[in-house]
Amino acid sequence: MCDEQLTCYEPEAKGHLLKGLDFHKYYFDLMQGQSDSAGKKEVRQTTMVAPNITWMCNRQAAIVCFKRLVQAGVNTIVTEESRVWEFVGSRWKLRHFHRSPGAS
Repeated sequence: MCDEQLTCYEPEAKGHLLKGLDFHKYYFDLMQGQSDSAGKKEVRQTTMVAPNITWMCNRQAAIVCFKRLVQAGVNTIVTEESRVWEFVGSRWKLRHFHRSPGAS
């Protein structure tokens, strides 16, 4: 799903442009082993709000912008995201994304 040369800007990168998948693999591996103090996995709900798609290159590429709401317990985290997708072969590949903290 993600291009191996994926680039992104996101809060965890502290303003740096990231390339490749290794940075994100670390977080996925970390989350797999994570549980709360009682030993239970934390339940999260994700909702995409106000998606907007801009088609490009004869519908072979698209920019998708949206807000993401992640509910974790009684807390809600809001991010604003943009993603650049390209249709390659017979499937879509994520080429770049930008994620910023959103307004509450």
